[in-house]
Amino acid sequence: MPTIVYPGPLPQRRTRCGTLYRGQPVEITYAQLLLVQGQVTNGYLKLVGELIELPAVVDETVDAGNDGIPDEGWTRNDIVEWLNTREVRTRVGLTKAQLLTRVEEYINPVEEESSDDDNNEEPLTGDNTE
Repeated sequence: MPTIVYPGPLPQRRTRCGTLYRGQPVEITYAQLLLVQGQVTNGYLKLVGELIELPAVVDETVDAGNDGIPDEGWTRNDIVEWLNTREVRTRVGLTKAQLLTRVEEYINPVEEESSDDDNNEEPLTGDNTE
């Protein structure tokens, strides 16, 4: 089992695998190691003992329909890039769901109702006497 140590300046640190005390090695499961993987790679926690290769965390776009149109499998950055190449306005704070809504609006634009149809109808009046 992997062993981690908290080397930090504070006497203790709370992590996803429990409270760790400075300098005290703690054995954790591989599943727990995956939970604190970011803290290990950033140096907040140290792996000791056997060398364990952590899987790379890669944010990868997977096109569900294989059609080149953004969907839930796309990363946020790839959706922004797709929208920018089509000159669709985006801004920094938009979530992935909001970006996908903009994709949907780009693909299926909402047509405005024309006022020509309104001119062809007879005006309604309150009098129905003939």
